[in-house]
Amino acid sequence: MIDVNDITLTQCRVWEWRKLARLCTICFPKMSVNEISYILRHHRRHIRVAKLRGAIVGYWINNTGHAPGLAWLEQIGVSPRSRRTGLGRLLLADYEATVRHQGFTRIEFAVDRDNASAIELYSSCGFAPVSHPGARVMFGKELGFSSGGPAQSSALDVWLARTWFRVLFDIIVRPGLQQSSLR
Repeated sequence: MIDVNDITLTQCRVWEWRKLARLCTICFPKMSVNEISYILRHHRRHIRVAKLRGAIVGYWINNTGHAPGLAWLEQIGVSPRSRRTGLGRLLLADYEATVRHQGFTRIEFAVDRDNASAIELYSSCGFAPVSHPGARVMFGKELGFSSGGPAQSSALDVWLARTWFRVLFDIIVRPGLQQSSLR
């Protein structure tokens, strides 16, 4: 059993990508290595990890590219041994505080309809079902007005960051993911 007071929340660092990618494959076993690498590559600036004694035990990934004011929770994951300890609630609270500070006014995300424990958690944290497209349920929550706003980058900054990330990802993470999927 873990104590959430022992958890440290930080931005995901380059040297932690391989460990995070492994946790993603555990939390989302239906996703391919390519899908996970795409998500990590395209949202690298918007990933926070929860650590317990240096080990990554949870994370969230934000996707800011949907609509003005809308923060889309791309993924939230908790290691199986850390579930039902309050870590998911802590991650959601951290996510909400982070995007509110950045000026977002609404959070939305989708969850598999058969993931009852996640649906129960989201409902208990004030998120309400918005729609039910197929096998997924979409949840949302209004955050209200905030005076901040998402940081804007120049096109060159974005291109340089994406190129640098792709190179690092292909060198550091992809080989480890492909080796672990062969085992």
